[in-house]
Amino acid sequence: MMARFELWWRGISAREQRLLAIGGTLLTIGLFYWLVWQPLDSRIAERERQVKNQQQTLVWLKEKGERVLAAQAGSGRNIELGGTLDGVVNRTAFNHKIKITRLQPQGQELQVWIDAVPFDGLLMWLAELSDRYGVQVKVIEVAREQLPAGMVKVRRLQVSRPQ
Repeated sequence: MMARFELWWRGISAREQRLLAIGGTLLTIGLFYWLVWQPLDSRIAERERQVKNQQQTLVWLKEKGERVLAAQAGSGRNIELGGTLDGVVNRTAFNHKIKITRLQPQGQELQVWIDAVPFDGLLMWLAELSDRYGVQVKVIEVAREQLPAGMVKVRRLQVSRPQ
């Protein structure tokens, strides 16, 4: 196979050899750009955009959280321990006009999912759960996604209450 190529290569003129060498080089550069560089560059730009959005969300969450904490400063705590954890969560969510998508008990903890909720309302609900019922937030994952301004999606909220 290699011998055939050498014979063919020697059989073409020097001008054709240069043209093929230049064309092959340009083809190699083009393939590298379209198959490696351009997709990699696109992924980097997308990741940078995602980081920027996450940073904006973090700043927004901190600002809203500070407002709620400032509003609650100095309030006394009268904890009501009556009722089950899922009962307290359901009742208070209904009172705050929060529609829970899914509840899943996990031992002494409860996982909660909410599709769309005003962020301020979510914080007020969580504050009531904590201050009035002693419910502790273990994990919360919140996202703005494609929701209107001020609305968030609770991807996962894990709460518990001391026995």
